[in-house]
Amino acid sequence: MVNNIADYQGKKLWNLTVVGLDPEYIGKTYNANKWLFRCDCGNLFSASPSRVLSGHKKSCGCRKKNKKRTHGAAADPFYHTWWSMMQRCYNPKHHNYHRYGKRGISVCEEWHDPAVFVEWARNTAGEKNPNITIDRVNNNKGYSPDNCRWATKVEQSNNRRNTLVVEYNGEKVSLSDLARQHNVDPDMLRARVFVLGWEIEDALNTPKRGIAKNSCVGKDSKRGVLIDGEVKTVSEWCKIFGTSRDLAFQRISRGWEPETAIKTPKKTQWDNGRGHKITRR
Repeated sequence: MVNNIADYQGKKLWNLTVVGLDPEYIGKTYNANKWLFRCDCGNLFSASPSRVLSGHKKSCGCRKKNKKRTHGAAADPFYHTWWSMMQRCYNPKHHNYHRYGKRGISVCEEWHDPAVFVEWARNTAGEKNPNITIDRVNNNKGYSPDNCRWATKVEQSNNRRNTLVVEYNGEKVSLSDLARQHNVDPDMLRARVFVLGWEIEDALNTPKRGIAKNSCVGKDSKRGVLIDGEVKTVSEWCKIFGTSRDLAFQRISRGWEPETAIKTPKKTQWDNGRGHKITRR
């Protein structure tokens, strides 16, 4: 029984040593019984034995106080960066854990101390843009001083594992940056280059509703779509199957197979009988 103090007298529980019954509670109801504990810090106090035995209370409260004083970095702007980094890598309940901790991405031992990380952040971030965030140079390695830098959201986006990179004018550039520079729909550009196999110049310079010259040059060409043993451009197939060309390209940019994107008819449904027509693609 919890109130049988003879079984615990003088024993060490967590950071606490059982001293005896609290005289102010002797003779009261079972649930009101409290024991006297001496904390490792020297403080003598009374507490419910069930809370100590269950591990809900492991000290007089000094452990929490000391923990708050260990780094003194909680008020620093970079502390949130550290906290988010640790959550991504070590908290399975974090919404991004599958992209970090589950993949084996970890934080170097020295950065487990927030004060060390904050000091590094102050020395490396300097007076840079306040919108910068921490970025790993090699996305397959963890967080450490030799693999981290500060980058803008655009720079981070370009450094993602799934960023599509093309060669243009002798330089490697992300497809999204190229689309932004030329004011081109990135989804359309991605479909033209990686699905239909257009040359990058044709993909950039052909108007949205136009077709690159010689876009269909034979059965072995990547620029055409093979359906039922015949190669035609997406636009030509869309006319045959009665599918919207824009819809087909949207589907292809989302990862649909070209033949499925072209052959699948547009579907509609009604929203809960309220008379609002919703288009499904």
